[in-house]
Amino acid sequence: MTELAAFSAGKDGLAMLVAIIHGIPVDAAAYDMQLPAHLAFQHALEAQGILFCSGPTSATHQPRDGRGLTILRNVTISEAMAIWADEPFYKAGVRTAEFLSWQVNEAAPPLKALLRVPT
Repeated sequence: MTELAAFSAGKDGLAMLVAIIHGIPVDAAAYDMQLPAHLAFQHALEAQGILFCSGPTSATHQPRDGRGLTILRNVTISEAMAIWADEPFYKAGVRTAEFLSWQVNEAAPPLKALLRVPT
C-alpha cells in the first residue's frame, strides 16, 4: 500500500492534508527579495491543484513577522517535503518549514465538498 493510499482519507472520506508551518524569516531584506518568487511558486502550486490555502500568520496582538501557514492537498508528506525543497524562501534559507500531516475529521459543508476523496 502506498503512503498516499494509507493516509488518503480521514473520517467520512475527507482528504488528508499536509500543513507547512513557516518560521520567522532570518533576514528581512532576503525575505523581501524572495517574495515575488515565493508568490509565483504558490500560484504554480495552485494551478496544479496542490495548494489548498496559504497566507501569513501572526501571534495574538502582535504585528506580522513573516511567519505563515500553507496547506497542501493531494500529496503525501514525503511529496510535500520534496515539493517544498524548491520553495524560494525555504531554498534560500530565509525561512524554516515544519511539515505536519493533518487528518481532517470535521469540516463545514462547503469545505467537505472540496476535501472529499474521490472513490
